[in-house]
Amino acid sequence: MNTNLMREKLRSVIQLAAELMSMLPDEPTRPHLVLVKGGDEDLPNMTMPSRAREGISILCDTPKDDPGVLPFRVESGEGQTKQSSLIEEVKAMLISLNIKGSVRERRGGLLEFRSTQFGSVYGRSEVELRTKLERKISEWKPQPTRKRKPKAPLLSEFFEEKYLPYKRNQKIAETTLKNYSYNIGHIIKAGFNKRLNEYTPQQIENFLYSIPQTRKRQIMQGFLNNMFKRAYTLSLVKANPCDRLEHVAHTQTTGTTFSLTELKEFFGTLYSSSLSLEKKLYLTFVFLTGTRRCEALGVGACHVNRTEKILHIPGTKTELSDRDIPLTPMVEKLLDKFDISEGLFFQHSENWADRAFKDISKGHKLHDLRHTYGTLKVYCEKLDIKTVSILLGHSDIKTTLKYYTHPESLDKGTFLRGDLSEEQKLEKMRQKQAEIHAVIDAFLDAVPIFVPKKTKK
Repeated sequence: MNTNLMREKLRSVIQLAAELMSMLPDEPTRPHLVLVKGGDEDLPNMTMPSRAREGISILCDTPKDDPGVLPFRVESGEGQTKQSSLIEEVKAMLISLNIKGSVRERRGGLLEFRSTQFGSVYGRSEVELRTKLERKISEWKPQPTRKRKPKAPLLSEFFEEKYLPYKRNQKIAETTLKNYSYNIGHIIKAGFNKRLNEYTPQQIENFLYSIPQTRKRQIMQGFLNNMFKRAYTLSLVKANPCDRLEHVAHTQTTGTTFSLTELKEFFGTLYSSSLSLEKKLYLTFVFLTGTRRCEALGVGACHVNRTEKILHIPGTKTELSDRDIPLTPMVEKLLDKFDISEGLFFQHSENWADRAFKDISKGHKLHDLRHTYGTLKVYCEKLDIKTVSILLGHSDIKTTLKYYTHPESLDKGTFLRGDLSEEQKLEKMRQKQAEIHAVIDAFLDAVPIFVPKKTKK
């Protein structure tokens, strides 16, 4: 049968039903016509008496078995009342069982109870639903509550609470720990402080290449890599995002040694300059002791043992950098110029030290005074490499051999002369070294004693 013919027949049936219902009395048992609409949008707009339309419901859900069929059924008002009453009974039953959910009538008078706890339960009576629900209740086992994993800490929180205490336990020098704090401060300032599990290799690489200085970039990569290694050990991250990064390239410039001629000119310029007396004494102290910039700034009155002629150097890099060196007569004379019984001799910052040196020497770095000290100890004073390594506070003797022995730089002309024996070359070198010590000694004899002022770092 074609669709148009079906529609015409359905219109006729609806019209007839409407006429019959308009003639029935208003009683509780008055039939109610329920039509299941199969897609014709015109049916609800058919012309029929309002009283007849009150008894007709047109439903818009198409039967699943055959969308083309337009079935209908006639139900009495009494049936509707019973169904409503049954739903109310089921709701009361749910309250008595202390169950939350919803009840609705499905096709064919089937009731459905739905809840997140038990899913869907079907039945045609309150008794059937109750039986099924009580069975589900008896079989139901509460699911264990999943503990929420705590959020991963921010990088800065991990640094303060885990990484910094861990490094302190390894007896890392305090100055190195300060550098760590500077690194984390730079990360926070750059807006790169996130939760540990949110970092990706690409993000870290982008951050590193936003740092213009290659050496600083390299230091920051090592810092982040060590931090994430520790976080992985503590099971705070599933993997170290730095493992997949290429090593940052940096061309390292090794330190150089002053030639003996340059060194004599340096001290002559220093002592005749307008720099403060404290700066002059500081630069002289660095050369005479071979200390690192920060180590010299950390030496105080408590580190001087005048009885045993020992000077303690507070290490700033490794555990072995914390060391004792001989208190030579010239170093003792220099420290005697300070009228202090406690506190530090040089109460200034690293920047103060760098500026003091740059005001005098443009072709060298402050650290080159330390290289010169090591070279003079090895070549002119003929100390063995192990002893010089201890005096310099190196953790590995290879560092001393590779970077702190430049005999050819002291006096290249004398060093390469083929008409002189090694003893003659050495004698010439020692003579020039003695001239430099004479310049320093004369300066120390001439300067007055003073009390250093405390300054903010």
